[in-house]
Parts: sequence; C-alpha cells; structure tokens
Amino acid sequence: MVFKIGYLIVDADNGTLIKYSYGVVNNDYFNQADGIYTDDLGHFAVANGKVKDGQYSGMSIDNAKAKIKANKQAAKAKVKDNKKWGKLDKGRSDLIIQGYGANEGTSRHNYITDPVTWLQNYYGLGYGVQYVSGYTLNVPEIDQNSSSYPEANDCALVATLEILGYYNGSLTSSQKNTAYSAMKNSSYFSSANGVQWYNNDQIFKIAAESIGWPTQNTSDDPENYVNTNNYNFIYNQLHTYGPGYISLNQSPYPSHTVTFKGVKHYIVSWQTAGAYYSNFEDFVQINDHWAVTPGDAYLNIQGGNVTWYFTNIVVN
Repeated sequence: MVFKIGYLIVDADNGTLIKYSYGVVNNDYFNQADGIYTDDLGHFAVANGKVKDGQYSGMSIDNAKAKIKANKQAAKAKVKDNKKWGKLDKGRSDLIIQGYGANEGTSRHNYITDPVTWLQNYYGLGYGVQYVSGYTLNVPEIDQNSSSYPEANDCALVATLEILGYYNGSLTSSQKNTAYSAMKNSSYFSSANGVQWYNNDQIFKIAAESIGWPTQNTSDDPENYVNTNNYNFIYNQLHTYGPGYISLNQSPYPSHTVTFKGVKHYIVSWQTAGAYYSNFEDFVQINDHWAVTPGDAYLNIQGGNVTWYFTNIVVN
C-alpha cells in the first residue's frame, strides 16, 4: 500500500505488517517492479525475473527463493539444536553459545550484546543508525553457572534473585542462598522442567517471604503475552513496576527466563533515488544470566514471537 508520505508492506495471507517507511515515495520503485517479495522483515523488488535490490540483487527469483528457503531451514535446524542445551552441562552450553558469536546481523534472533553493531551488520553499508530514546534500570546480573546455584534449568530462580535484589536494595549471600533454597524446594520448581511461565510471581512470593518480607499477594502482579512492536508497552512496565521476567521460547533463548530491565529505540535510515526511508528498531535490555555475557544482552523486539510472556511484580 503506497501513500503520499510513505508505504506499508503487508503479508497478503494474514495481514501482518512486514515493513513501513516514512518520506517521499519513489513510485518508480513499485511501478517498475513485477512484484515485491519479503524476506524476514525486509523486502526486495523483482523485474523480468531478476531481483533488483537487497542481498539477492542480480539473482533470478527462483534462485533467491531457494536461498531464502535454505536460510530458513538452517535457522530451524539451529533452533532444534538449541533446545538440547538444557540437557548439556553448563560449561558445554557456554561453548555452544560462543560458537554462534554475537551481533552477527544474520537474523533477528541473533545473540545480541550491542544493538548498534547488530544493526550495522544486519542492514549493511549505506544505512545510518541513530539512537532515539530508552530507559534502563540498574539490575546487576547473577551468573546462572555459579556453583552457588547448582540446579539445572534454574533460570527463573536466578531471575528472581536479581529482581528481589533490585527491590531490596541488595541481598547478602546468606539471603540469596536462603531464597534460592526455598524456591528450589517448592512445588513450583523441578530440575527437569524449571518453572512454568505462569508461576514466576509465585516463586517471587516464596523467595521474598523466605527472607522475612511480609506476605506477598500474587493476584495483582501483571502478566502479559506480547508479540512484536511493543517499545511503549515495555517502557511503561519498567517505569510503572520496575524490572520483571520474560519467559520465552525463541533462539537463542529456548525455554528460558530472563530479567528485563531496559528498552532502547533506534531509527535506521537510508536514501534511494533521492527519497528518504527509515525503519524503527527496538530492543529490550536483559540479564540472560549466562557467563558468556560479560555485560548486558538484548532481544530485538521486532523479531519477537508470541512466546514472550511478561511478568512484573507489585511488592506488597
């Protein structure tokens, strides 16, 4: 759909917004193309059976489709392998994660530690990246691989210690061990399956009360499923309630719970034939509790899926 001040590209099958741009529209780009094809959240034009732009420029449309299909199959294979990480010892898990590298820009599901570097790699040369706005809370990260926390699949327990520490100001080693043991021994946790996403607030209640907090009420803790394009939602949750949990099942974090503590908004811009175009790109800042992350990690919000389950805590 082309407008006077921009365009939208929408999936013809389900109506999902694929891409949009502000600015003066280069109508020739659309009028001279036999078709516009999407690849992930990008797009390219085809004329006379040849791709005109993007990473597949010059290829026949049949070869481009084959390449896209192969890339998607490779991505699925990675996700399938990643689901096995929970069965590995933590040291070997780290080695696997390191093998994928960070900020590669090959997928919206990359391992991201620097949004600007990832955006530059994802979009390539000729694109400008501008930081617009953000909001970050100070939530120190706890290493899930620490010998102090020996249980398998304990990501939600570690996230709870981080969030509890934020609200408490700081936790002593004794308090952390007491809270961890209380959660570990509760009916909500098992080393085989971890904690179900809908019980994150329940384990916070157990942890808080184990170190002497007043009885916590879980009925007022906000829980939300959120798909993509939710910078404002995440900002409001952080600003209103503080840090919280995201339980998700998406590469590179299959069946994992992280602590979300910030959000960042960027604009990626470029010019084609004298016209100005731009995309928004948003990231949620997280503690993923993994030793391979010396600092913060990020999830690309536009690459999110329906498994993102947010839980915030209302301290009673």
